[in-house]
Amino acid sequence: MWNKAKPSKKRKKLKTELVELICASFLISAFFYLFLSYTSESLADTYLSANGIVLDLATRDVLTAWMKTICFFACIIIFIVIFLVLFGQKIAYLLTIIDGIERLREAEMDFEIALEGNDELTQLAESINFLSRSQRELQEKEQAFHAEREELIHSLSHDIRTPLTSILSYSEYMESRDTLTEENFREYLGLVRKKAEQIKTLSELLLGKERRKPEKVENGLLFLEQLAAEWSDGLEEGFACQTDLSQCQNFQAYLDINEMKRIFDNLLSNVEKYADPADRVSLLIGTKDGLLTLIQRNKKSKILHQGESLKLGLKSIQGIAKAYGGSMEIKEDADNFEITIQIPLRQEL
Repeated sequence: MWNKAKPSKKRKKLKTELVELICASFLISAFFYLFLSYTSESLADTYLSANGIVLDLATRDVLTAWMKTICFFACIIIFIVIFLVLFGQKIAYLLTIIDGIERLREAEMDFEIALEGNDELTQLAESINFLSRSQRELQEKEQAFHAEREELIHSLSHDIRTPLTSILSYSEYMESRDTLTEENFREYLGLVRKKAEQIKTLSELLLGKERRKPEKVENGLLFLEQLAAEWSDGLEEGFACQTDLSQCQNFQAYLDINEMKRIFDNLLSNVEKYADPADRVSLLIGTKDGLLTLIQRNKKSKILHQGESLKLGLKSIQGIAKAYGGSMEIKEDADNFEITIQIPLRQEL
């Protein structure tokens, strides 16, 4: 939330400050008038006495009037100068505020007007600073939203390719067989239907038509066994897989079924692309203290691959875990890869 400009202590009126400036200028000028009058009379008396000049009363009054007139005009000049100097600070501050307004109009938000005094101009500067900060925060939030949306699009686009790849791979497998039984066809059609529904859900998420739909899983152990079996079946032709659910107890929790499938699909996809087929791939699933933990370990393939797809798959998993308030941790070296995913099992929405 934006922090509104806090109301400061009681503010002075600008017109009151102008009156104070005038009074201050007048008092300073009056002091200078008295000082100049006294000094000029003293200097005149000293000069006349030193030269033995004696003036009659009328001449002396004329001389005194001229000196006072000169002092008066000098003090008027002093008054104007002092007032302009003091008032000029206000004018300069007003010009700074005007410049801030112009920068706001031109959508330049990276500025802050220094606060001076405690009057309406200060209040105006505070309001401009608040507006600038608000607009800057709004821009940052918009940029963060667009970046998040772009990352989601990349993630979902990557996840859509996974079921498509499964359909294509199984289609190639079916084509390579000489004879096909009715059971083979049913199995194939079941796979196509399941993957097509998954693609439809991901496409709706991509288009913003679908939202997360956590639903209550009554038999959590059976659900995880099914996901682990699909993960293992998808890898059985090219990898030696080991699943361990010995630390998994039955539970009830609210989970988004499609998101959990996306996690396992990305784990499967990353194994296919980056794991060493000559070594065993293991998946440990456990539940403890209301926390679901998935740990996948594998050796890295010696064949170099482009890493962008791996990053997208891991980002997708991380985004899903984060949505549940969970986490994802990766440990790897030159030969080994391990990913740990932890997701809180919520009993209520």
